[in-house]
Amino acid sequence: MFVRVFMVVLITALFQQKQWVAVQSVQTTLENDRLMIEIDLDVMEGYHIQATDPEDPYLVATRLYLDLPEALSLQQIDFPPAKAFQLEGSEDVMRVYSGIVSVKLLVEIKGGLPENQILSGTLEYQACDTAKCYYPRRLDFEIPLK
Repeated sequence: MFVRVFMVVLITALFQQKQWVAVQSVQTTLENDRLMIEIDLDVMEGYHIQATDPEDPYLVATRLYLDLPEALSLQQIDFPPAKAFQLEGSEDVMRVYSGIVSVKLLVEIKGGLPENQILSGTLEYQACDTAKCYYPRRLDFEIPLK
């Protein structure tokens, strides 16, 4: 019995990766044939994530993806300006996001907005603290449309 419980705990731990980012809030606004979505990401205190365009090719850029039905088309994703950050022991300056990061998306609606639809999204990012960077992560989230 102990071995079985230990194996379940071990397997669960392997598949549950630590996340340094959480979706704090999602707001949607409908204007004519456009859906504006604002996603507030909360980067854990003491950490930052790479910008969408890091200068170092070894760093993983932050990316946001939406899985949209045919009636919707993603037109634009706007991340805020990145902040400069210098890792301890390094001369290089990185471009990063920290704290609350508001991402704005513009979605075109073709033929009407499906009612009670839930959109699925994924954030891919690489988090770092002041001394080191961690393996990239994926954060899945949902956007309810009402």
